[in-house]
Amino acid sequence: MRNLISAIACLLVFATGVRAEPALDRAEAAYDRSDYKTSLKIFRRLAAQGVADGQFYVGLHYGTGKGVPQDYGKAMSWYRRAAEQNHRVAFYNIGILYMDGLGVKKDPVEGVEWMRKAAALGDRKAEFAIGTAYDKKGGLPTDYLKAAVWYRKAAAKGHFIAMYNLGVLYDFGRGFPEDDEEAVRWYKRSAEHDYPRAQTNLGLMYRTGEGVALDFKKGAELYRLAAEQGDPHGQRQYGYVLLIGEGVPEDRVEALKWFLLAMDQDDTRTRDAIRDNGWSWGRSEMDEARRLADAWKRKWSN
Repeated sequence: MRNLISAIACLLVFATGVRAEPALDRAEAAYDRSDYKTSLKIFRRLAAQGVADGQFYVGLHYGTGKGVPQDYGKAMSWYRRAAEQNHRVAFYNIGILYMDGLGVKKDPVEGVEWMRKAAALGDRKAEFAIGTAYDKKGGLPTDYLKAAVWYRKAAAKGHFIAMYNLGVLYDFGRGFPEDDEEAVRWYKRSAEHDYPRAQTNLGLMYRTGEGVALDFKKGAELYRLAAEQGDPHGQRQYGYVLLIGEGVPEDRVEALKWFLLAMDQDDTRTRDAIRDNGWSWGRSEMDEARRLADAWKRKWSN
């Protein structure tokens, strides 16, 4: 599922830059307003004229199933035409198709080669993807040092998940000696972009005083920020500090609300913690916590 979500998200990457062709601007405007019939018609015409962006966008229509049945094979064909003209995002999307095995046999090595072409043109998402390929996530032999090299390249261009992943490498001593202060530095940089996983990990560092001065209040606040973004890890941790009154006033019902929200996202660690620690609530507390959790979900979905 993670790969599928990743692929869909990555296939939605658009080419950037200002172009003079009015037809291309009209096609993009039609795409943005979900008029895919019109956008595809114009992009096809541009593609037939050899315009790389037109070829890319025809591929994007097929890759995302916008205005046509989804067909990764046809998407690949059009991306390759654009790639022949050195189209950066076409390189990247071809890499995704190979790395996730969409329309082609899964081939992480081939995928990374295409990502390298995009990275050579400065694509930070490609740099990040290469990093994840070496970081136990992409089918290549694990090499944390190579992962770090590529994460640093992406982080230098503002990729906040790359910043977070660098923090994890230092936090757990993967490829480097464990370095809490360096982990905190990267978590902070990522958290400045409101990335919830970084907020949760940084909150733990403040709670334990690892790499930073002990600060229960700051740790609880970081957990809250992550929880409010819907992150189940942050919800679980924020529920815990509410339950024990660490850095925040103790509130058993509010704690259960966040536990329920985490479990609604299949966070088994929350369920296990409740069972293993023997935590329990009365019926009225459980009913109120469920009411609050459902109200939060309605508000968050709007």
